[in-house]
Amino acid sequence: MGLKESIQKLKKSTLAKDAGIYTIFRVVDKFIPFLLLPIITRELDPSEYGVFVLFQALAGIALPLITLSVDSSILLNYFKVKKEEFSSYFSSGYVMLIGSSLAFGGILYVLRNPISDITEFPASWIISIIVFCFFQLHTSLALNMYQVKRQPKKYGIFSISLTATKNLSMLFFVIVLGWKWQGIIVGYLLSYALFFLISLYFFSIHNLYSTVIRKDFIVDNIKVGYPLSLHRIGSWLADSATRIIIGGILGTAATGSFGIGATIGLIVKYTQDSFNKAFVPYLFEKLNNFNQEIENKIVKLTYGYNFSLLLFSSITGFLGLLLIEPVFGTAYSEGKEVVLLLCLASAFDGMYKMHVNYIFYSKKTHLILIITLTTGTLNIILSYLFVEWYGLKGGALSLLIINVVGYLISWYMGNKVFPMSWFKFSK
Repeated sequence: MGLKESIQKLKKSTLAKDAGIYTIFRVVDKFIPFLLLPIITRELDPSEYGVFVLFQALAGIALPLITLSVDSSILLNYFKVKKEEFSSYFSSGYVMLIGSSLAFGGILYVLRNPISDITEFPASWIISIIVFCFFQLHTSLALNMYQVKRQPKKYGIFSISLTATKNLSMLFFVIVLGWKWQGIIVGYLLSYALFFLISLYFFSIHNLYSTVIRKDFIVDNIKVGYPLSLHRIGSWLADSATRIIIGGILGTAATGSFGIGATIGLIVKYTQDSFNKAFVPYLFEKLNNFNQEIENKIVKLTYGYNFSLLLFSSITGFLGLLLIEPVFGTAYSEGKEVVLLLCLASAFDGMYKMHVNYIFYSKKTHLILIITLTTGTLNIILSYLFVEWYGLKGGALSLLIINVVGYLISWYMGNKVFPMSWFKFSK
């Protein structure tokens, strides 16, 4: 096939079109906070910004505990459950969400003082994390429904509207009222509260509520969601825990600089995540009608994507070295030590997703748990040692190593549950 024919075929591809739409919206979505972050970093010193980084890190581990990953089990079973039964599945999962939110939210509140002693995050603000996670789960559910319905434009509009609202609110509370890091959290809470209400309305108009609550659907939500919650905890150990370790060893100022370096890495992370959001429904549909031709197409697409992602992450990392000081200020110059490593780590995270999708499709989510707990535990050990030995750069190096390991394990396990011809090409 010639270049011209390949380009024409690409233009007609639904996957390419959806991925392009997701990417455009994702770039705009993340450009908003990237554009406003330099304003915030000049209002807050690294230690103050570090408190907000800790808020994000703690929310990252609280979210799967509070929500039990109901959003992911609902996303998967949109393709598995009969259409006429899906509202019952959704509502059964939602009832479970309410129960788990009350239970785990209460536990976190009771343990707020020990958590504060370990992390140095103010105990009086722990409740804000619980409320934030509950609101965020609803927005994730709404976004997942746009994704499975293959409505990337509506997905993008919803996501960008949320991002714009929370960032403008943050600017108001931080700059106008001078509330420092507290202003960022308050702005986030109020914005997510608004979109929580919008999400409830969305569920209603799409007839997702049902009075038929089935025990087997609740069990299935737990069966699929609980391992994914543990998987997300493992992912937290393999990522956000590094920030806690850096804060404990080097201080909150170093955590702030690391967070700025990670912001550049987010350009890669959100790009690969945009492609994956378009790729998941495409892949699941293809796997439902699997044949040799489809297999060859998916294999070649995966290899091409992985190469492109590595190239893009390298370019982004080198550009990030030049951008940190002029964009965010010289106070965050330490972020230059980690930016390239974090961009490459995000690339391997994207490559990991390409293979873990097969495990997700096969509903063998306990295997995902094994991967993330393995890499998460490894990251805790490596992060502590490397930060002690190499300082800030050690944390980023640990993330890169465990993401490479996670990618290789996911490739192996994904091929076990759904064999693909990764090393054999047909003409």
